[in-house]
Parts: sequence; C-alpha cells; structure tokens
Amino acid sequence: MMNILNGGAHAANTVDVQEFMIMPKGASSFAEGLRWCTEVYHALAGTLKEKGLLGGIGDEGGFAPNLSSDAEVLDIILESIKKAGYKAGSDFVLALDAAASEWKAGKVGEYKMPKSGRTYTAKELVAHWKDLVEKYPIFSIEDALDEEDWEGW
Repeated sequence: MMNILNGGAHAANTVDVQEFMIMPKGASSFAEGLRWCTEVYHALAGTLKEKGLLGGIGDEGGFAPNLSSDAEVLDIILESIKKAGYKAGSDFVLALDAAASEWKAGKVGEYKMPKSGRTYTAKELVAHWKDLVEKYPIFSIEDALDEEDWEGW
C-alpha cells in the first residue's frame, strides 16, 4: 500500500480525508508492486501538473493539491492509474484513511469536515462512504468514523 495523496491534518490543502492510498493487488511480488506504485505516483504528478494542481507535498509524502471532493481525488487517482498503464480494480485497488476522529463536531456521532465545513451525522457519513465504495474500487477505509462513536459503528 502506498500513500499518494494527503489531506486532513497531514496537508495544508482543501482535502478533508487524511490519506488516499493505492494497493497493487495484481502484482506478483513486492518488488513489482513497488515499481507499479512508483509508476502511478509519477503519473499522478503528471496528471496534477496538467491540471495546474501540482503544488505541495503532505506530511507523509503524498501530493497535497487543493481539490473539492473525495470523488475528485479518486477520479484523478484512477486517471493516473490508467495513464501508468494499469487497470483500476484488477491491478490496483484503493484505500483511504479518513481519520474521522479529527472531525468531531461537538458530540459523538456528529462530524464537521475541517476544511470543507460540511457536516454529517454518523449515518450520513456511512452513506457517503457506501456511495464511494459502490462507485470506486475501494478496498479499505481506515477510521471511517470516530473511534468513540460506538453507536455509529
């Protein structure tokens, strides 16, 4: 798994999710998977540059562009996977670290995105993740809700 785009507390940008990662599930070895990830990382740099979005790097080495939504981030990552010559879903799947414990909005089960300002209940946030998982080849979402939101989980 390679972290390629940062947001949240890890980057000075407009992206709320802390980490967007790629997983080279179709690679036959660690070395091959690492090469594939590096190729996608470089393709992502090119994609961001073409769109005038290439700027900073986040705390964990991922790019840190200003993007308006999770879907926009995921679309750019999928475009970069394709540009690198791979297929999303079979060669690569995606993973996110939402770090939703950072989004507390006063009481458990209420969330406020720190950058976009959008608010969600736990139920609405779960529906958001479900929608993304249905539209994109997402394999994992870490910290999708606050660690203390037992009712939401």
